[in-house]
Amino acid sequence: MQKPRFTPYDGSSEPFAIGLTQIAPELWIETDGDLERYLAEKDRLLGEDRDAVFQAVAGSEMAQAEALNTIVAHLLDDHSALYSRDDSTLAFLNRHVALDAAELPLLTAGALVADDLVLLENRDGGWRVTAGYVAFPSSWSLKEKAGRTIGEIHGPVPDFEPGSRNDGLINRMFDRIASGRVVERFNWSIYPEADLDWPPEKGARVARKSFDPASNFIRVERQTLRKLPETGAMLFTIRIYQDPIAAVTAHPELGHQLAARLEAMSTAQLAYKGMTEKRAKLMTFLRNLQ
Repeated sequence: MQKPRFTPYDGSSEPFAIGLTQIAPELWIETDGDLERYLAEKDRLLGEDRDAVFQAVAGSEMAQAEALNTIVAHLLDDHSALYSRDDSTLAFLNRHVALDAAELPLLTAGALVADDLVLLENRDGGWRVTAGYVAFPSSWSLKEKAGRTIGEIHGPVPDFEPGSRNDGLINRMFDRIASGRVVERFNWSIYPEADLDWPPEKGARVARKSFDPASNFIRVERQTLRKLPETGAMLFTIRIYQDPIAAVTAHPELGHQLAARLEAMSTAQLAYKGMTEKRAKLMTFLRNLQ
């Protein structure tokens, strides 16, 4: 079986660390054969509950417009084999997206890429979420995060609560990052199902089911940050990649590396990832790989 596309659990990326790596701007947004599947799911979720998927606070329109323009320029420059523009329409796959639609710009931007998109602006003494198109949350709610500061957003994450050292580091990093620079980081968790949309209530529901390590999935978030030069807003992108545990166990060394990452997690980190009662069984399963 083919090795997963991204494997941050192999020791190349420490969990619960900021861990930013600069990448070339042309590598910013990824496109692949799953694009239509992701976009179709975005369309469905937006139609079912718009407020759960999209949020914007007053005054974010200029940053949204700059985000849309930046994404369109990137797609045309660096993914020209897939995307083309005819006047105010971007064509790709069998889709035609009007760039001058009456919708808010970040909604249009989210209809172009598989990534979820979040805008943060420095307002009222801190970096805050001012707009977001998040169809595929990993156990969090966009409605609860809109308008909040970075520290408030990360409050439940161990060692990232408001006023913590990591909270201060992130805010200073946002202040200092150069316009146009693109940085990348990864996050990962273990989920029992492969649904792209994973709000908190879904996790609470499936947590009651019996745990079978062999049927789980590794959910990897490829996250990028890019500061927009005109408005100074930060565009945060999140692309979900999911691999069945079988894709990991097909490469025993990868399974052992995952077991080592789980073993190194603190009690608070395990609780945050919902792995407190599952770690031992999963580690035994992974370490029995030949």
